Amino acid sequence: MQENEPSPLETALSIIRQDSYPTDSKINALLYMVEKYEPGLCLPAFIDILNDDSHSPDLRNAAALALGRVGGKTGLDELLSLLEGEDKALRLFAIQGLGFTQDAKSIPVLIAALNDEDNTIFQAAAESLGKLGQLAITPLISLLSSAHSEDIRCIAAWQLGVLKAKEALPPLLTIIQTADNEDLIALAIWASGEIGVSESGINQALREAKQSESPAISERAALAIKKIARHNN
Repeated sequence: MQENEPSPLETALSIIRQDSYPTDSKINALLYMVEKYEPGLCLPAFIDILNDDSHSPDLRNAAALALGRVGGKTGLDELLSLLEGEDKALRLFAIQGLGFTQDAKSIPVLIAALNDEDNTIFQAAAESLGKLGQLAITPLISLLSSAHSEDIRCIAAWQLGVLKAKEALPPLLTIIQTADNEDLIALAIWASGEIGVSESGINQALREAKQSESPAISERAALAIKKIARHNN
């Protein structure tokens, strides 16, 4: 590289800042910055993109995800600060970014967002909890408790199934045996099938659920029984 010639990262940043480039090119430039991350150059750029509403929503969302991936404490603090404002789009971007932080400090914030009346915020918080992986298992199990709304319990069952969390089988079994809400029971059955562990309690509960008059429950139970059998053969 010749003297005074911009580095590849500086070129990527220049693409992002120029209106003449399409959004796809800007997002590709941002992804390159994530791959070749240098805190002093990239982190301020990501924050500037998020706080500049002249950028497209897709680019600002990509910047939030980038902060979650590489931002460390500064990135986490910036995402959390976005949740305090009135801009719904920024709040949504921040919640999506928190799922990539792999930081336990994101968990209570995401759990609180599950109570948001906006369905897009609710869904983003649920998906971000799942992206936190093992960090989220214990908090998600606590959300299966009857102290929480049925919507939140459904989300918890869904994500625990995605994470194949064996620790969740006892509370999932309790839901299958005692809950009244068909959607919740069906999701608990589905999650049990995804976890795929053959235990006498869950096996018996699934056999009984297969006899349910509710098609949603009986069909899910039949599929779960097949999945568990495949996992254990």
